[in-house]
Amino acid sequence: MKKTKQKLSATWEILSTAEYVEELDRDVNDDDLVKIYQGSFVPLFLAHRVDRKQIWNVVIKTTAKADDGTIHEHEMEWSFNKLMSIKEVISGAKHIKVERDGLKLRWTGVSDQWIKAVDEDLKGLTAVSAWATATCVGMVEQVNPAATLLNRIQRMVVA
Repeated sequence: MKKTKQKLSATWEILSTAEYVEELDRDVNDDDLVKIYQGSFVPLFLAHRVDRKQIWNVVIKTTAKADDGTIHEHEMEWSFNKLMSIKEVISGAKHIKVERDGLKLRWTGVSDQWIKAVDEDLKGLTAVSAWATATCVGMVEQVNPAATLLNRIQRMVVA
């Protein structure tokens, strides 16, 4: 199959995602992933049209509110130079090392890094929203439109 280079993204709201996952009484499945993540990456990943591991850039924009009602914005960004799955980017992995201040440290994940930063930088404030966007440039396997249509029709007939 022919592959084309495309900019891919996955966007999710961290606070509502955490609540949603916590309320599930099971592991997150593919349907949950589609509900949680907006953007092009997850559908292509679930359709096996893009590799699991990519070189990612992640931006998290947090909005927090003070007791007096003032709103504060906080933005963090990470750029990676090694192939990682989106799960490794978010949750970390023992086998992935990142360099910080000349030391190689185990990557603990964007979630952990974000929580530590928000706890320190937004102390005394209440997080109202936190939108994360992960982007990469991936090689996407192209699909024959006629084959895709036939596949959809077959699934409709079976259902």
